[in-house]
Parts: sequence; C-alpha cells; structure tokens
Amino acid sequence: MKKLLSTTLLMFSLLMLSHSVSYAQEHGTKLGVGVLYGSEVETAGIQGNATFRVSPKVAIAPDISIYFPDDDDTPGYIDSFWALNLNGHFMLDTDPDYHIYALGGLNVSTIEYEGTDDSESELGLNLGLGSEYHLNNFSLFGELKYVVSDFDQVVLGVGARFPLN
Repeated sequence: MKKLLSTTLLMFSLLMLSHSVSYAQEHGTKLGVGVLYGSEVETAGIQGNATFRVSPKVAIAPDISIYFPDDDDTPGYIDSFWALNLNGHFMLDTDPDYHIYALGGLNVSTIEYEGTDDSESELGLNLGLGSEYHLNNFSLFGELKYVVSDFDQVVLGVGARFPLN
C-alpha cells in the first residue's frame, strides 16, 4: 500500500512539474538585470534575475543581488554584501501591457567585513509588491520589498527583463 501511494504521489508530482515546465516554455521565461538600493547597507547594487511562469497567476523568480558598500578600509566596516533570493510572484492584476504582483519568498544574505575573515549569513523572508510593463522586445519592472531577517532592510529595485522564447 505504501509503495502504491508513493508511486502515485511521484507520478502526480511529475505530471504537475511537466505541466509547469510546458507552461513556462509557452508563456514566458525571462532573464533580467536591474539596479537596486538596500536600506541596511545604505548603498546601491546590481541584480541578475529570472522569471519562470508556472501558471497564469504564478511565476517563480530567483535572483542574485550584489551591493557596493562604501570603500572604507577601516576594519569592521562592511566589505561586501550580497543576497540570493527565491521568490514567487503572485499576479494581482494582469493586462496585455502590464501586470502587478505580490512578491514573497526566501532570502539568504551574506556580509563580509573589511580587514577580517569574518562573514555572516542569515536566512530571511521577502515580502513586497512589483509591477512589470511589457514593451515590444522587453519589459520594464519595479519592485519594493522588505527583507525580514537579522539583516532587515527595505529594497527598491528597477530594471529590464528580456524574453527567452
């Protein structure tokens, strides 16, 4: 009985995964770049991101954000700050020209300090809103999110996304 249940769950999961992958291939996988500002590090950064539509109302959106702290050689100051995010975009309003989405997901942020071998990594949650305006060959996006972790910060980002298909 357990083997039948496990096999059924595996088959169902594979069916759902293949549906999501085929939906993403048909309806849009995008790669993007952007600039952002983080309130904790009080500096600008760059972002590389992707979106994979898994249904008409949901997209998976991983990204990496790299910030550029002030160049201060004083030991103990932040030397580098970067974050990996795995977000979901949940469409609130869709239109052929634009869409507005709620954003939620996981964040892993890492800080390295000047003059030491110390670094800290923290797991957090992302909560926010975004919008994307579709043009002929690309889309413009803007996001505002709050990262809930030991490195709490508000992040404002803007950029462009380019379709792969």
